[in-house]
Amino acid sequence: MTATGTGRQPQPVPKEPGTHRSGRTQTGAATAGLADRLVELRRELRRAVRAATASEGLVLLPVAQVEVLQAVSELTDAAGPPRVRQVAAALSLADNTVSGLVAELVRRGLLARSVDPSDERAAHLTVTGSGHRQLRAWAQAHARVLAAGLATLGADADIAAATEAVDLLVLILRAASELDITEPG
Repeated sequence: MTATGTGRQPQPVPKEPGTHRSGRTQTGAATAGLADRLVELRRELRRAVRAATASEGLVLLPVAQVEVLQAVSELTDAAGPPRVRQVAAALSLADNTVSGLVAELVRRGLLARSVDPSDERAAHLTVTGSGHRQLRAWAQAHARVLAAGLATLGADADIAAATEAVDLLVLILRAASELDITEPG
């Protein structure tokens, strides 16, 4: 088994001058290679967390539902719980998409919906006790998976460097989300 756990070797980012299989320039090829690796990272992390939590009775939610739960938790502040529209904006999703995800989370008892007294057509969203437990368990499962993986590297694993690299990628992606990155054409 390889480091990715999939039986295949991670693909190195191309270093030779020229073009990527997509026809992009070398800079574009390196960027495409990094994007491929990030997709692989997300997939492997989701797979490992699902495997680690399968026997714990944790509700295995689709990633989109977890993101909605996280957004509601993060957006709840002194001004009160967020509305669907605020959650949709925070996640860059359509209101009706988030509304459908919210309905399922309410059905599962992980979110509560309450009518906004100032606008009866709108609803405020609150993470329930079960929802908070789910988020904590999900975060703990991620930490366990990463700890177990890092332990296979030995005592010299540079967690600080990995954290710094992830922090940099988060900053880059936040900056990119502010730009118009549509393809010309």
